[in-house]
Amino acid sequence: MTILSKAQEVKINYNDSNLLMSTWNKFIQAIDNSDRKTIKSLSKDSVECYCGNDSIESDRPIWAVDSFSRLIISYFETNLKLNKIVKTETPQLIANRVDWVKNKPEIIYSLVYVLYKPNEIAPGHEGGSIFFEFNKIKNKFVFRSISTVP
Repeated sequence: MTILSKAQEVKINYNDSNLLMSTWNKFIQAIDNSDRKTIKSLSKDSVECYCGNDSIESDRPIWAVDSFSRLIISYFETNLKLNKIVKTETPQLIANRVDWVKNKPEIIYSLVYVLYKPNEIAPGHEGGSIFFEFNKIKNKFVFRSISTVP
């Protein structure tokens, strides 16, 4: 188990912002086209994601890229609200330098979409967002994980 030591926000420069959005657009297009080869080429060898269907197997957090490429296509096909938001809304871009205990630091670049606004699900509910996260490796962005808040 890896434990987060601390995180610090990092400014994203113009070129990285454009490259990240270009990579994201290719990733979404690959999902739309069920192009598993492109999804795999734009992803790390293993991807962290609680984005399966309702099976017990889908509760595991780390997926080999081959399995993930199938899973993410299914995830978008069955989550119509997410699919619509990703295609019609502009994400917020954020980057954080994360210092992991026992591992070297990394910068996680996130595209953040609001799925539910406060009170949309129920009165008093804080809402929810989804983060599509990338790492920059050798001047290229690669998909690393999906996370949500809450």
